[in-house]
Amino acid sequence: MGKAIVFHFFLMLIYSHGISQTFIEDFDDISSLSDWYFLNNSSSQNQSWHQGDPTQFSAYQGSSNSFIGVGYQSSSASTPVTLSNWAVTPSRTFNNGDIITFYTRRIDVNPVFPDRIEVRLSEDGNNLNVGFAPEDVGSFNTLLLSINPTLSSSGYPPSWTQYTISLSGLSGPTNGRIGFRYYVTDGGPGGSNSNYIGIDSYTYYTAQAPPANDECVNAIGIDHTANCTPVQGSLEAATESIPGCDGIANNDIWYQFTANSNASSIELLSSSDMDPVIEVFSGTCANLNSMICLNATYDGENESTTIGGLIPGQDYYIRVYDWYDWIPNTMDFSLCIETFDQCNIDSGINSTPENEICGDNNNGGCYMTNPIYQDVTCGETVFGSCWAENGNKDYDWYRFEIYEPGLSSILISSEFPVTVDIYNISDCSVPQLITTESYNSCEQNTFTVNLLSGTFAAIVKPTTTNELLCENFNDYEIGFDFPESIVELNLSGTIEFCEGSPIQLYSTNQTEGIFNWGVGGNNISSTDTLLVDFSGSVYLNYTNQNGCLSPQSGTVEIVMNPLNSANFYYESNSLCIGEGIITPTVISPGQGVFSSTATGLDLDISSGAINTDNSSPWIYLVTHQTGGICPDSVSLEIWIEECSSLKENNLEFSLIPNPCINTIDISSKQGGFIYIYSSLGELVYKGVKTPELPLKILTENYCPGLYYISFYNGEKSSIQKLIKL
Repeated sequence: MGKAIVFHFFLMLIYSHGISQTFIEDFDDISSLSDWYFLNNSSSQNQSWHQGDPTQFSAYQGSSNSFIGVGYQSSSASTPVTLSNWAVTPSRTFNNGDIITFYTRRIDVNPVFPDRIEVRLSEDGNNLNVGFAPEDVGSFNTLLLSINPTLSSSGYPPSWTQYTISLSGLSGPTNGRIGFRYYVTDGGPGGSNSNYIGIDSYTYYTAQAPPANDECVNAIGIDHTANCTPVQGSLEAATESIPGCDGIANNDIWYQFTANSNASSIELLSSSDMDPVIEVFSGTCANLNSMICLNATYDGENESTTIGGLIPGQDYYIRVYDWYDWIPNTMDFSLCIETFDQCNIDSGINSTPENEICGDNNNGGCYMTNPIYQDVTCGETVFGSCWAENGNKDYDWYRFEIYEPGLSSILISSEFPVTVDIYNISDCSVPQLITTESYNSCEQNTFTVNLLSGTFAAIVKPTTTNELLCENFNDYEIGFDFPESIVELNLSGTIEFCEGSPIQLYSTNQTEGIFNWGVGGNNISSTDTLLVDFSGSVYLNYTNQNGCLSPQSGTVEIVMNPLNSANFYYESNSLCIGEGIITPTVISPGQGVFSSTATGLDLDISSGAINTDNSSPWIYLVTHQTGGICPDSVSLEIWIEECSSLKENNLEFSLIPNPCINTIDISSKQGGFIYIYSSLGELVYKGVKTPELPLKILTENYCPGLYYISFYNGEKSSIQKLIKL
């Protein structure tokens, strides 16, 4: 594989061991810096990195201006530009495991004009090749860290925050430099992004000395006694001794004990972000023989096991490491080993206790007149006990439902020889045996069985009918894993849609289980169908009817494209004949066409300009329709009026009721013609009104909405709105 540079964010104290090349820079006076360089590749270059401005904020520590700052004044352009302003650190010979830390923050003001910093590595010796154009990176082509890569308003910390970078993947000692690149698009005085940020307390540490027990030959001794005294350990700065038995053992440490009995229990209590792996060896450090590799849990969970077949007086070695190939945020743990002379099985932390006490036989299932079971679910582990005496034995029945067929796994370990029967008990009067598995004591065993839909039971019983008394090594632990379901979604890959037209995500093959839709590790919905009206990486965690969490679905990259805005407006929605050409303000000029719902309006379809001199008095609905990937449409109601003689030409009349349902009465002292138009300009009524007498018009068959009533007597006219309910 190619070179990988791994970086980790965590707030912690890193102690230097005084190895050469380590240095700390607090930027008390940048004019005295040695081998630092400030290079501005921004469009319309202006201000480079400079001594911190305490009027923006104070330094993390030291005098108020003891930091370096940079911001939107990197450019003098009055239009949006790309800012690329570099602060290049002294040259060093880098090694895997070197640590870089620094503090940074932005100015804490609202509104936020987002900032971004990239930390880049050049392997080109002490050269200063950062290119020439804003998008160039020169020889600094390895990105170690990007703070606020998407230029979000919340992506850059508003208070001093420490970041840590750990170098790895280098082919060997490498000469080069670290570069801080203030990289902001749509920035500068005329942009929507970029304000002001600072960097303080930059520290470069060479690789730390490893722990004392980093190698097998330096293993820390632990007493092997009946009562454990926990040993506290940490993987910090540990290295790999030999390849891992499971996962990547790039940070293993070693312990040694001399066996005082033929068996031992081992338990490791992990810190929150550590996924521990335990490997136990016999032999010598020069000739190790792996006995057990344990990785049964996940981050922050505990590992425990028992080991038999030990030879008292012989040395054994325990190796502990983190499963991942990166350094975990927390690396502390507690290790405990204890002796016992026979096989002991302890209840797991998350195990469910059997619902009967040893000596009883209450969950005897179909063997009882009134069947009783202990119900179990997918992923559940039960800690129980069995007995056998005078030819009789205990039968423990564990019932479960299978809704979705497939392979089920049964895990069993016991302090006695054990037998597990699997029965189909859909008809408990005639249980059907499916399989029987028997195992020796002190073994951890798993078997699988293909089960169709139905009701089943796992029966745990002693293999022997000899004396197996309570409190005499008669415990067992059984676990159940049922068939999972593969989740398929109706969409995959990258999906784009337009704002205001959300899309649906749903499973094409699962409908009856529990749905948990997620984005970025957060659950956002538990519906079977997700209505997506946002951009993001969406996935589904599905628990099937068997109660089993399925593998996470594929991630769908959702991209919501903004509308090509059709918004526009005129200086007034009421225009007078004789005002000439009135041109609207258009948000996206040249992106669409204009239209009107009625004739009589002199409208330029390209610009939306109205020539009032050539237009007739009326109420017009003007629509602007844009094109592109995400078109938009906006309509405005425009009145064209004879303003010069408005009062002389108006006819006064009243509409009762308004809004109306079935009828309206039009009243006026004048007589004339009555016209009723829909909001789309369609004539729906024409009639004559007699002077002094009201005109009743039936409206019960009109569709609900807006109408216009025109009253005209040959010389004067007037228009009013009517609302039909």
